[in-house]
Amino acid sequence: FTGLAKYDSEGHPYTYYVEETTVPGGYTSSVNGETVTNTLNQANINKVIQKVWVDGGKANADRPAITVNLLRDGTKIATVTVKNDGTVVAPEGYTVEVNTGANPWVITFKDLPQYNDARTAEYVYTVSEEQVEGYQTTVNGDTITNTLPQANVSYTLTKYWVDGNNENGTRPE
Repeated sequence: FTGLAKYDSEGHPYTYYVEETTVPGGYTSSVNGETVTNTLNQANINKVIQKVWVDGGKANADRPAITVNLLRDGTKIATVTVKNDGTVVAPEGYTVEVNTGANPWVITFKDLPQYNDARTAEYVYTVSEEQVEGYQTTVNGDTITNTLPQANVSYTLTKYWVDGNNENGTRPE
C-alpha cells in the first residue's frame, strides 16, 4: 500500500494493520505484522489395503498373523500386526481398522496426513508385508496377496494285464 496518510486531521498518527477478509477455501490465514500467510490446511486421508488369501479357502483360524508395514514416500513409518481373529496391534498414534470377515481382508489406516509439513507435496503411501511363513507374498498397489504354494505329489502306479500274458495278441503296445 502506498500514499497512505500518516496523521489524522488532529495530528495523531494513524495505526495501520492488515487483515485478510476473504481467505481462499482450504486455507488458514495468519498475520504477523505486515506479512499475511495463507497455509494450506492439512487434510487427512485413509489408506485402504486389500489382503487376499489364495490358500484353498482356509478358515481364518488356520491362517497365520500378518505384519504389514506402512510406508510414506518410501520410508517405513508404522508396522501393524493383524491376527487371524481380527485383533490389531498398531503403534501409538495410528488408527487401524480391520475386517477379516471375508476374503479379502480389508485393512484401513485412518486419518493419515495428506500433505508434507510445508504443504508443498502430497505424501505417497504404500505398503509392504513381512514374509508369512509357508506363503508366497506379492504386493500390487494396494493389494497384498498371500499364496499357499501347491505341493507336488508323486504316485506310483502298478498296472496288471489279465490276458494270459497276451496269448491272443490283443494287448496294445
